[in-house]
Amino acid sequence: MPILSLQNVTKNYFTDDQPVRALNNLSLEVSRGEFVALVGRSGCGKSTLLSLAGAMDFPTSGAVLVDGVATTSLRDDALAKVRREKIGFIFQSFQLIHTLTVFENVELPLLLLLAGKRNAREIARERLSWVELDELGRRYPHQLSGGQMQRVAIARALVQSPAILLADEPTGNLDSKTGEEIVWLFHELHEKGNTIVLVTHEPKLAARCPRAVRLVDGLIVADGKGRDVALANAEALGAETLAAFHAAQAAAQAGQRLP
Repeated sequence: MPILSLQNVTKNYFTDDQPVRALNNLSLEVSRGEFVALVGRSGCGKSTLLSLAGAMDFPTSGAVLVDGVATTSLRDDALAKVRREKIGFIFQSFQLIHTLTVFENVELPLLLLLAGKRNAREIARERLSWVELDELGRRYPHQLSGGQMQRVAIARALVQSPAILLADEPTGNLDSKTGEEIVWLFHELHEKGNTIVLVTHEPKLAARCPRAVRLVDGLIVADGKGRDVALANAEALGAETLAAFHAAQAAAQAGQRLP
């Protein structure tokens, strides 16, 4: 059974009373343990797809299942339970609480679940260790770099051992070097067995994922090996993007860690 299943999903928005179709009868399955990138031009529907997968929004028609649970048919309390227990969402803008310390930001979701204080602290420490921020737990978000804040956000998403991690442009607000560090962290998390679906506008990032899915106008037009789909996406985005993609591939083949 797939960990994520979107079945004949259509999503319409309304602008000035005119319908805008963000997703058009789209179907997608992600198996447990996969690492999938969603790529395409701005406005192609990839962030809408991620919002539906994370039960942050609902389709106009069709069904969304997370770990076998049809989120489109749940009441509010059951839906909140699925979000808490099965989904870890990582935002481009971090979404940290700036009046809380790093440790408190990571611990908070567990406390909201009424987990024992001692158990919550142990889990929070472990997740901070996973993202190599053990020694920064007493700092506040404003005392961190962008990359460190994203690591805190990732640790927070992991505290409840979610069935699936969803990341919306996780390197979008970071410089290339820091973004590269976050990419490596995602690969380490994948090696630990985490299922990851991320949205990215960067073909070089998508090329590093085992699988990539390309969207155009709310439709899936390619689904396959990350590098192959990323190359097609780079070609569609123009000469500058394609050149950057080939440069990143050449650096990777030369054994360089940075793009």
